[in-house]
Amino acid sequence: MSYVNLYKPPPPHGPTWGPDPYDINIVFNIDFNLLENDRLKLTPFIPAKHAQLYLEQSHDRPELYRFLPWQFPTLDDLLSKLEAWRLDPTWLTLVIIDKTRNSDDPSNLSSEGGGVAGIVALIHGDPHNLTVEIGAITILPSFQRTHVTTHMVGLLLHYCFSLPTADKPGLGLRRVQWAGNPANAPSFRVAKRFGFVKEGELRWTWVVQPDGKENILKARVGELPGRGSALYALCWDDWEAGAKETARRLMETK
Repeated sequence: MSYVNLYKPPPPHGPTWGPDPYDINIVFNIDFNLLENDRLKLTPFIPAKHAQLYLEQSHDRPELYRFLPWQFPTLDDLLSKLEAWRLDPTWLTLVIIDKTRNSDDPSNLSSEGGGVAGIVALIHGDPHNLTVEIGAITILPSFQRTHVTTHMVGLLLHYCFSLPTADKPGLGLRRVQWAGNPANAPSFRVAKRFGFVKEGELRWTWVVQPDGKENILKARVGELPGRGSALYALCWDDWEAGAKETARRLMETK
């Protein structure tokens, strides 16, 4: 029997605000009421609602992206990347809302009841193998070294590991990954505080634009540089053996 390859690469897309209503297109069925507490909430990043304010708070801070394989100097850059992420059903981009910020704060978005503190994503979601990765973390400068990162990670971990049969049901996952530029020590300090364990380093995981990036690797002649990733993970048995209590304590004291 003969064979064919009918794969067609997705058509290129430019900057777009996305469909209306905005289709988050994610493999998991997520109850966003459970990604919120009295200080923070995580909700889908909808470009028409969140992109302009996020860009205003970040466009002149290229250091936010020095460890990441992307950056958003313009609104078109941001919209194009958000659409690429949206079209991937294993990826969900969330906006982080700090509910403690007053209405006169420059980051405040009245329709969300707080300040736009940054973005985070659930990526490589796999409901069959019960795994996901927390990634694309970008905390805006005025929210760094506050409660925001701790509560963001804690909310996500509780939701990822809680069983669907629990009083506050979650996704019932078995493994949550945390990967990043091996030079990004602050990111991995956060992961280790919550009990993530380093499993190794992966080489040549990303092609990157060189502007303003740290720890990049020279590739072959004529090619863009790249970088590797350090890989950490927290699993369901770690969670039940003490990481859940660690997360609760961290959130109570921050």
